[in-house]
Amino acid sequence: MKIKALKISFVSVLIILLSACSSIPGLDGGGESSTPAMGLVSALTKKLGVSNDQAMGGTGALFGLAKKALSSSDFAKVSESIPGMDSLLAAAPKASGLTEKLGGLGAVMGGGAEKAAGLAGVAGSFSKLGLSPEMAGKFVPEILEYAKSSGGENVMNMLKGAWK
Repeated sequence: MKIKALKISFVSVLIILLSACSSIPGLDGGGESSTPAMGLVSALTKKLGVSNDQAMGGTGALFGLAKKALSSSDFAKVSESIPGMDSLLAAAPKASGLTEKLGGLGAVMGGGAEKAAGLAGVAGSFSKLGLSPEMAGKFVPEILEYAKSSGGENVMNMLKGAWK
């Protein structure tokens, strides 16, 4: 009887320890840094009626535009305040051949042409996700609000500047 009770106690302790470890960031195999900003993704799906994939892909496309527009140090500040930035960027649809060429042409011409090419890339990404390009305009205020709550007004203003 004592051996059976001991086995049950050992199993119970093991289950409790495994449960506790899974809630510690970094011990669950991913941690907070690899988990996309689920609060943001959830808000987009609820408020805009988009799927998780559309929310992640659209957000990633907009952050991709910000990454190109901001200095590397400014984007690093944005990235630090948004959990799972790499996952969000990876969720953005890849640019098509024409969009890629527009981006390259915009970079050569500089200024407004570069921003226009970036916006064309976002529109193309949204289209690939089954969303109208106008939906990007609906994503922006939600992302800015999330950025403000997670990274402060400075991070929000950096994104605003990148998306003007």
